[in-house]
Amino acid sequence: MPVVGVASKLRQPAVGSKPVHTAVPIPNLGRTAVSQSYMPRTVELRGTDNSMLSCQLSLKSTCDFQEKKAPQGKSKETEDSKIYTDWANHYLAKSGHKKLIKDLQQDIADGVLLAEIIQIIANEKVEDINGCPRSQSQMIENVDACLSFLEARGVNVQGLSAEEIRNGNLKTILGLFFSLSRYKQQQQQQQ
Repeated sequence: MPVVGVASKLRQPAVGSKPVHTAVPIPNLGRTAVSQSYMPRTVELRGTDNSMLSCQLSLKSTCDFQEKKAPQGKSKETEDSKIYTDWANHYLAKSGHKKLIKDLQQDIADGVLLAEIIQIIANEKVEDINGCPRSQSQMIENVDACLSFLEARGVNVQGLSAEEIRNGNLKTILGLFFSLSRYKQQQQQQQ
């Protein structure tokens, strides 16, 4: 971390005019290694005969001020994906289901595991699910059956498309699982 050094001069001009302030970097300070110990600030003040005040500061911080990047959209989605994966696996394991979700985008794409999660959450069977879909259109039909089932029970699935879920669109899948978790919360509050 660089050491910051500044030489500052404040000149007091004649009466009635504004003071003049100049600051210039102190040469030859360069870069130094970051120390873990506390380095006190040093201040040196010198007065001169011609009404000038000179101040020399050497500052060294013990903090690491490297740029910390705020969570990007991708890392936030990854974090949410982990949360909803754990949430769904909790209910799958609780019901005695043997297959758990490893990758949220891939494991629910065919609609079979998604239908089972919805059945556990809603305590009702999702009809018209092809248990072994072989084509992409059969997978989309499974996901569409799940969305229709949820919509019939008042779950907000507006803006969610079976094609996007089938294609692994994480944002759409997270929206679906958010709606599922809200539905489950509402069920628990009614009991």
